[in-house]
Amino acid sequence: MQDRRPIASRDTRLAHAAARTLAGMGVTANAISIASVVLAVMGAVVLVTAVNFIGDTWRCNVALVLFAASVQLRLVCNLLDGMVAIEYGGGPSVLGGIYND
Repeated sequence: MQDRRPIASRDTRLAHAAARTLAGMGVTANAISIASVVLAVMGAVVLVTAVNFIGDTWRCNVALVLFAASVQLRLVCNLLDGMVAIEYGGGPSVLGGIYND
């Protein structure tokens, strides 16, 4: 696809294998986008919860690590939803523009 924004991580074997596997399992790009939203909400909840642990360094650090993990997983979902839709899923869906962030 020449008209897509170049993203180096999209060109990795791991990203292609994951997108191909998800598409082969019947997971839609819209489902991956919904998972991305769920991860964003979970990350926000964890970040707000971390404030309650300010006096407890260990728990606060665990909460911040979970927050960082949720952000990274959301970015992975964002990468994979486009790959599943465009490269392995036969094209975008009618609702894909609504789900795409």
